[in-house]
Amino acid sequence: MAETVREAIARLDQKLIGIEHRLDEHYEITRESRASVDASLAKFEVILTRLVALSNEWAGVRKTLATAGAVVALVSSILGATAAYFRYGSK
Repeated sequence: MAETVREAIARLDQKLIGIEHRLDEHYEITRESRASVDASLAKFEVILTRLVALSNEWAGVRKTLATAGAVVALVSSILGATAAYFRYGSK
């Protein structure tokens, strides 16, 4: 009876060693997967940073164009008022 208990313990020990090896393999795979995901996220972070910088740059361009449009409208209204004065106001 003592021999069968030792055999059962040896079989259980072999199973535990096998489980430990499989856990180590899965841990390595998981670590590699995490490294791959981290690399992908780092690439996305760089892309998003560039897009935000580009958007900020275009925001400046839009503000400049809006300001230029306001100046053109102001100059046009002054010229229109001056032309109207000389055409109708001086008579």
